[in-house]
Amino acid sequence: MKNPEIEVEIRTKVEDEDVARILTLSLTPDEEFDLEGLAIRTTYEKNIVTTKVVCSRGPRSLAETLNEIMLAYEVVFGSMEL
Repeated sequence: MKNPEIEVEIRTKVEDEDVARILTLSLTPDEEFDLEGLAIRTTYEKNIVTTKVVCSRGPRSLAETLNEIMLAYEVVFGSMEL
């Protein structure tokens, strides 16, 4: 049985547009890969950052990808507190 395509959208409301831009630019390099069945795109509008993940590699792959994205968010927010 072929894995279904699962689409997840993470919307994060931050302080202002500058923080949204920093978060988006920090996450974008991690999206540049060529892996069949997985696509990630992060954008922002005003103070809302949206990360869209489309995965047909199975639930485990999706969960691992979401975990990596959340870890990246944590690193960015942690470095902004310094």
